[in-house]
Amino acid sequence: MITVKKSKQQIQQESKKERIENYKKKNAIINLENVWKKYAYKRLENNELALNHILEHVTVVSMINRIGNTFYNAWRKNSRLTLNDFQSVLYERAWIIIENYSWDSNYYLFEHLNHGLIQSCKDLLRVEGLTKKRINSRTHFHKATSMNGDFQNKDELVAEKYRVESEAIINIWIEQNLNESERKVAKLLIRDCKTTLDDVCEELSLKYRQQAKRVIEKIQDKWSNFNIR
Repeated sequence: MITVKKSKQQIQQESKKERIENYKKKNAIINLENVWKKYAYKRLENNELALNHILEHVTVVSMINRIGNTFYNAWRKNSRLTLNDFQSVLYERAWIIIENYSWDSNYYLFEHLNHGLIQSCKDLLRVEGLTKKRINSRTHFHKATSMNGDFQNKDELVAEKYRVESEAIINIWIEQNLNESERKVAKLLIRDCKTTLDDVCEELSLKYRQQAKRVIEKIQDKWSNFNIR
């Protein structure tokens, strides 16, 4: 039997599909990718017209509206920024991301947009002096979900103090990337920095603390993967 060796591109595309297999937004991710493929051909004739077409796609518009409203609602009482201010930077960033996207990226367009649009709102807040100096996004959620000490020997294990630039940012990520149990734990950790494994067990009706530990580790892994790009 002859075995055909897969190309690097084939392996990469298969890996991308496997990674999102259980994502809640899987269908939206694939649908937007198919729309982008059509755009890639149409832009050879008229790039601006094709780009405007994909910017008006329901998935892109929905992402911009959702993220814009989330940030605006979180900051409207503490700043002079309007919803239009957020939407303006969101559309500008979406334009750049779509125009520079390539099918051979390790991440889908949907993922680039989600990550980039959130970052554009963070940048706007930073320019307005509404947030502190940029923190390491690779580690700040990991710190929030890491327990101190030996899981097997201590009765009470305390989550490290959790700090984020904006509650809106983390809430968006939680809703989009975690399953129901993980969302409960993530919100519990954010709500109380003294959350213990016993608290997690009680929240999820788990029998063993090791089960709670595994849930926290899954959240950490997802957050790390989300921030590697």
